[in-house]
Amino acid sequence: MTLTNLKELTIKERLVDLDFGFFSVVFHGGKELQCCLAVNPNDFSIFKKIIVKDDCGFNEGICWDVNKWAEGEDGEIKHILDYLIEQAQIMKIEVV
Repeated sequence: MTLTNLKELTIKERLVDLDFGFFSVVFHGGKELQCCLAVNPNDFSIFKKIIVKDDCGFNEGICWDVNKWAEGEDGEIKHILDYLIEQAQIMKIEVV
């Protein structure tokens, strides 16, 4: 999968889940990409509409379980983060 391939998929919805701290892009056909939102440093149970590019977990844990289908044949994964950031900005999520 490449960034071009991802852009060819049809988006069903973009989700900002402040309860569980995830931003997700859901495609028609059931595929999905997701990353973590930033937490409030004063209360770790509160998530903010912010994605920290260097610490959004797109390639770890639960998010990687969701995202690994989009990994490139050569193991490249940067296009996944690039796509998530592009879609997050459409949803007015701050990216730092």
